[in-house]
Amino acid sequence: MIGRSTNPIIVTEMRGRMRGRRAFIALTLFLMLISCVAGGIYSSVYASSTTYYQVGAPTVQYGPVIGKAIFTGITMLLLALISFIAPGFTAGAIAGERERLTYDTLIITPLRASQIVWGKLGAVFSFLLLMILASIPIQSMALLFGGVEPVEVLIAALGLVVTMLIFGALGIFVSSLTRSTLTAIVTTYGIGIPFVYGMPFMIYYVGAIFMYPLSLMLQTELWAALAMVVIIYIFGFLLSINPISAALMTGILASEGKGYFFFTEQFGSVTVPFVSPWLVYVVFHSLLAALLIRWTIQRVAKISER
Repeated sequence: MIGRSTNPIIVTEMRGRMRGRRAFIALTLFLMLISCVAGGIYSSVYASSTTYYQVGAPTVQYGPVIGKAIFTGITMLLLALISFIAPGFTAGAIAGERERLTYDTLIITPLRASQIVWGKLGAVFSFLLLMILASIPIQSMALLFGGVEPVEVLIAALGLVVTMLIFGALGIFVSSLTRSTLTAIVTTYGIGIPFVYGMPFMIYYVGAIFMYPLSLMLQTELWAALAMVVIIYIFGFLLSINPISAALMTGILASEGKGYFFFTEQFGSVTVPFVSPWLVYVVFHSLLAALLIRWTIQRVAKISER
């Protein structure tokens, strides 16, 4: 029995998505991919711990290395997959209703615009959450090997949830602006793919061009140290709002003993405080997702009033 507080759109969308074999085939392929990645990481660490003349199981000292590698590899893969899957699921949420000529029927129901938007987004979020939960037994292998702290697991889980939210919100916002599913999908991926997979490389190379001449004058010129700090803040922020680079930088800084929250760096005679990249990522994209959802609700409400 469905309670009164349950959003009927979530129930309807999930029933339609889970009915039939397509969802289970997709979930099986997803778990197979995660399993192959975990097995490949273990095999690579195993190969690096043996020689041609001495082959055997990795010793205890390699346990934390294996655990850290599996945890990092699976987390990065999940971030990349969610960044790719979530926009595609939500891009046709509203535009698809228009194409199927069911949007007018949807807006004359007692549901408010906020319930329609949150229902569409909640259905996608629920399915993606199911995929994440299904991968937990594989990811928990890292805990058996060791080398992974509980705070890392919590940060990774929070990062995955925020990634689902922001890319889902992006897809449904674009869907509210377009009249066809194809246009919504192309537009969403046209924004998301360069941002996720292209921006870190561009920022890295552009930042290197600016910082190299400054680093040569860092010890003698105060203005060079200040300029370096400004550039690092700007490019560090841009890298921190990218899911892949934020996760990589967080792991690298933690392995260097900088911690998971705040740290300081010395540039010449200047000591500068910094915030861990994952904090910037979570705060920025939580606010951006709330803004996109608000705009989507306003857009749906305006369409409903016509």
